[in-house]
Amino acid sequence: MILTGNGPEHRYVANRLCRALPIDAIVVDVSSRQPSLRRAFRGGTRRGLGRLALFAFRKAVRDARARDRALRTVLGDDATSFLAEDRVTRVEDINGAAARAAVAAARPSALLVFGTAIVRDETLALAEDTAFNMHTGLSPRYRGADCAFWPVANGELDWIGATVHECTSAVDGGQVFARGRARCEPGDGVHEVFARTVVRGADLYVDAIGRHLAGNLTGESQDLSGEVEYRGYMRTLRPELRARWTLMRLRPPAAG
Repeated sequence: MILTGNGPEHRYVANRLCRALPIDAIVVDVSSRQPSLRRAFRGGTRRGLGRLALFAFRKAVRDARARDRALRTVLGDDATSFLAEDRVTRVEDINGAAARAAVAAARPSALLVFGTAIVRDETLALAEDTAFNMHTGLSPRYRGADCAFWPVANGELDWIGATVHECTSAVDGGQVFARGRARCEPGDGVHEVFARTVVRGADLYVDAIGRHLAGNLTGESQDLSGEVEYRGYMRTLRPELRARWTLMRLRPPAAG
């Protein structure tokens, strides 16, 4: 059973899983998280002002449109709609009563999570075997939010990738079943880079769950001590501009 969101990247991963694996049901969280001043200033005044500047910048460059275009270009038709629409249950909260009821009714042997809020233990416990998560970052070095973005902002392009791990209440914690790097290409922007981590993560997810079903999946524990947990409020205008400049330098020179 899949627990996921309602964006292009969520539809892509769900469709990849449905094509390759015996998926009985999909729970889709359709709620949208609106920006708020409280969350923007969670990291203090300086970061809060940086978040407001980032919101203004994104609006000025029509970033939402650019993101949608990038995801649809890289992810293709699989990002358009859920292929297994007859197995989809839509909820307003992945941790709400409706979601728990849908999971309990399906009695899944495994839960496959991608792109939701942190799923609470009482829902994860409904899996008869294991709950899995696909994270668009190489954990534990890059765990938390925006982990396809931070390697670019930090100048660590070799650390762009995805991780499939046991889903627990610890952020991107649990034992790791698969990791893989994703390569950005000349001409990519920050949204194309994210989309490429989604593609790489879907490949890893399909392979890991296939090994799980065959009974030969093994994992390794993570040492989370000393590693940064990236939070949403940490992504401000300054690292955003730094990441975009890094990617611009990778672009081939214009012809002529």
